[in-house]
Amino acid sequence: MMWIWGSTAFPFTTAREEALWRDETWRLELLVSGMDPTILNWVSEGKYIFLYGVDDIEWIRKFTNNARAMATAARIPLEMAYVGKSKKRENVCRAIATINIEKLSYCWQDTSLIWYFWTRLESMLFSKIQLKRVDDQDPIMLQIKKLLSYDKDGSWALLCRGS
Repeated sequence: MMWIWGSTAFPFTTAREEALWRDETWRLELLVSGMDPTILNWVSEGKYIFLYGVDDIEWIRKFTNNARAMATAARIPLEMAYVGKSKKRENVCRAIATINIEKLSYCWQDTSLIWYFWTRLESMLFSKIQLKRVDDQDPIMLQIKKLLSYDKDGSWALLCRGS
């Protein structure tokens, strides 16, 4: 509960956890709350935001350049944030270095934020399982499972506009 909601989860009971989930919706703030004010500022400005993760530098170059070109042509405000992968730390560090040098997109400089992002997602999954909320009717659970599956294999991007 602390990983997901911080001190808001107090008094850390099952009833409190159920109430927090009942009031929650699938939104970008759920994914990055308390982690990154930059992304939260983009949300409040109503920008289009790509979160993406992969450890393939060529894919990152191609994706960010194509996304930027599309946004420019369509005249839409687009920001991109690399959130990496939970494993393969050396590859993530190399990707961050390249992204910074080539100014491909925004990324977290501290790899512990990447670890925290993925750990929070896993904590959300475990919380839902513990509360027996694993059915296919729960849209938050479906999205959590989808993102966690992307972390295990392949390249992915999540597009949001604001929240």
